[in-house]
Amino acid sequence: MIDRLIFGCHNLTGGSSFLRSRALIHTALDLGIRRFDVAPSYGLGTAENTLGRLLDKYSEKAKIELTTKFGVTPPRHGALLAWTREPYRLLRNIIPTQTLPSPRVLTPPAAASTDATEVRSSVYLSCQRLGVDCVDAVLLHERVYNPHEAGVQLAALKREGVVRRIGLSGHLANVAEMVSAIPTPEILQISILQQPPPALGQSELRVFNVFSMLAAQCEPATKGKQETSVAEALALISAEFLRNTPNASLIFNTSSARRLMLFVRTLSTLPS
Repeated sequence: MIDRLIFGCHNLTGGSSFLRSRALIHTALDLGIRRFDVAPSYGLGTAENTLGRLLDKYSEKAKIELTTKFGVTPPRHGALLAWTREPYRLLRNIIPTQTLPSPRVLTPPAAASTDATEVRSSVYLSCQRLGVDCVDAVLLHERVYNPHEAGVQLAALKREGVVRRIGLSGHLANVAEMVSAIPTPEILQISILQQPPPALGQSELRVFNVFSMLAAQCEPATKGKQETSVAEALALISAEFLRNTPNASLIFNTSSARRLMLFVRTLSTLPS
């Protein structure tokens, strides 16, 4: 099932978290993960650069599958804000959480509804940050102004060989609005808690919010238990989902290399 597992780089951050990010990517590669999902807005805008740096020396880089997105821009001064991540984690371990500002204060919301005319420049910038000439997939991320134009530009980039596949990503309501942009998306990426529309059933289905699934289905059984128990429960549910959904892949987001290792090692022992 490892070939159907995608490491989600939502938490991949440069700045003070670069060493943590390096541990995450090295752990993912050691566990056999070769598929990575990233976006210009992830990691306060530092995820693509960080992933590109970490994969640059990887001897089998040609076997890596990279997916990025267009439609959500990173926060202003994100590269500077990235240096606050680890100090905040340290403070959270020694000071009662309720006395600290919410992490959202340190993570400004990314801006959606990007102008579709910026698709080409955005994709080329993503390729530059990732250190590749061609990206395996680009997905429209949430809503954009003039989605039809965005779809036209993505299709042109695919014809030119800059992008191999195109698709849609985000909450289901937003994805449904963007179907006019890419009527037959090759990839449909939505929350695991949602059912894809029947009209898009031919797409490769990729699901995220795996931890939300755990909370919805088995939180009472794992509440207060060790991290190992949580990872095992999550792997069991994930394996059942993958067995029942042959065209699906699972996106696993985490900032903990240990959690990633526990989850993948358990998943690899389960029947496919």
